[in-house]
Amino acid sequence: MEKIAIIADVHGNYEALKTVLIDIEKRGIKQIYCLGDVIGKGSRPNECLNLLKNCIMVYGNWEDFFNNKTYATDLSKKRYELLNEQLSKENKDRLKSLPLCCELYVSGRLVRMFHATPNSSKDNVLAIDRMDKIYKQFLPTKYTSNEIADIVIYAHTYTKFNEII
Repeated sequence: MEKIAIIADVHGNYEALKTVLIDIEKRGIKQIYCLGDVIGKGSRPNECLNLLKNCIMVYGNWEDFFNNKTYATDLSKKRYELLNEQLSKENKDRLKSLPLCCELYVSGRLVRMFHATPNSSKDNVLAIDRMDKIYKQFLPTKYTSNEIADIVIYAHTYTKFNEII
């Protein structure tokens, strides 16, 4: 079976990303999936996107912030302007074309990956605290296939899910 790597929440941290990619390469992993938030906070978002040119990437809340100019404060407006200056046209276009979810089959099981939920890159996943809310993560949405997922993988928490329940 081919090994894959799943990364997320790089936030423009170029040095950390380079270190992770070196480790991934040492392990012989060829396919990388990135669950969003490549940009934001860190100082080298363009370089991070360039390093991840060949990976499969989904839309995170920072990509949404950039694409939709969803700033509410002067600080967030300055962050947007800085990102806009730093990113190449090619990377801006790439950010606009990212899907919200991606799916693959592993050993006959449907694996669905997204940044926060299969409906939004910004949902508060820490609020998913009941079984009915958890189950919804596996159900089809307009952004996914029409199948119920066997496994879901997401980011945006900074906490392992089993620590929440």
